Amino acid sequence: MVQTRVKERMATLLEQTAVVWKTAVGSGIVWELARYTGSTHPYLAPLTFILCLQATASQSLRYAMYRSVGTVIGVVMIGFFANSIPVTTWTLAVALLLSTALMKMFRANDLLIHQVALSILFVLYFENHSPGYAWDRAKDTLIGAVLGVIFVLFLFPPNILKKMEQTLHTFVQHFVDTVHLVADGLQQGVLYAARNPHLQLNALLDDVDQMTEQMQKVKQGRFFNLYARKTEVDKVMQQYHRVRDACIHFVTLTTSLTGDMTVADQEMWSRRIRSLASEIPIFVYRDSTAGDERTQAATSAEQSTTFEPRVSEYELKAILDALRGLPPRA
Repeated sequence: MVQTRVKERMATLLEQTAVVWKTAVGSGIVWELARYTGSTHPYLAPLTFILCLQATASQSLRYAMYRSVGTVIGVVMIGFFANSIPVTTWTLAVALLLSTALMKMFRANDLLIHQVALSILFVLYFENHSPGYAWDRAKDTLIGAVLGVIFVLFLFPPNILKKMEQTLHTFVQHFVDTVHLVADGLQQGVLYAARNPHLQLNALLDDVDQMTEQMQKVKQGRFFNLYARKTEVDKVMQQYHRVRDACIHFVTLTTSLTGDMTVADQEMWSRRIRSLASEIPIFVYRDSTAGDERTQAATSAEQSTTFEPRVSEYELKAILDALRGLPPRA
């Protein structure tokens, strides 16, 4: 038991400090590999390696690919002529203009065009001062990119899924707090006079947008994270969809609770909304969807400026259905 805890803590420490030791260890390895292959400019390998350590595995692979391809293309385009071309303002401008225009004509990605332009700039200058730079740049860039991808994919890849779980947990707590705030506003009769509940609802929708962006990163990186099990990713995505749909329905429910409600209606809906707050974490974090039969859907009414009980009943049931993972009502 003690050994297991020690191993878990060590794994956590390595994961949290990955950017530190990956940068140091990887840079040293690629430097030596570049020197071993006869490079006189070995710093190019760790330069590429460090640049390839992006926030996600998919971003690292994307950058490594464009960096490698762009560098090779730039070296091929200018390497054979660099020694015979004087480095002046006009030669640099013309070389960059022709190369980038050619890449644009072939509809190359902007990132690829930038890498081609960088290679032409550095090769044109350094090849005149240090022969062999063009070949070293192409070779060492490939060394740094390949090892960078290996480090990112196999040695503690960025755990976007874990960050998403933490974000989801924080959002659920924010959701619960907002539900309690709306219930308090109804009970005290100040929901329509105070701005705070409405500001909280807007902040809740902003959090949904941020969660959606993070979920897109999880989807993009799920195929590159070799240690994240598909069941874990699917579980988090299911929880995300539940709480997102429930949040949207809750905002709709709140907008239907207008100032035309009677005191009795306010008390009733305050109790019902407060009871909903305790159900949110239970439904979001459960492993399987509920198997209870759904009650008959209430008829949806058109949007109105007066309190319409049928609209609120419909949205309340929609919130519970969303939390249970049930399909939308017809």
